[in-house]
Amino acid sequence: MGKKRRAKPIGRKVVWDSEAEAALLGLLDYCIKHKHTFPFNEENVVGRLYPTGNPYDIYTWDQINRKLDYLWRKFGRNDSSDKADIYAKGSACLGLVEDELSAIKSEVGRLEKLLKPVCLDAW
Repeated sequence: MGKKRRAKPIGRKVVWDSEAEAALLGLLDYCIKHKHTFPFNEENVVGRLYPTGNPYDIYTWDQINRKLDYLWRKFGRNDSSDKADIYAKGSACLGLVEDELSAIKSEVGRLEKLLKPVCLDAW
């Protein structure tokens, strides 16, 4: 008898609500602001964003980058000519409304209090 054929694993559908998007863009803006002490990379970002609020349920690095790509393609300003702008300028290169910008700014403020970056030059 032959082996049973295994079904390919079905990926979990990623849910990004407005709060998750604000958290992502706030974290991106925070990382850009503190790029020397807290760069936007997989090590610093994955594990800080939770789709369900459960700390065991996290967005993957690929999901995060795909979301940023989508946000830039959908909301990128006319003066933002390259997708790389989102990693350099953050939410500033997106044409967002005031409520969205306020939520992102609030998230950056929350991260400022929580993470308190320390300049490595001080060592």
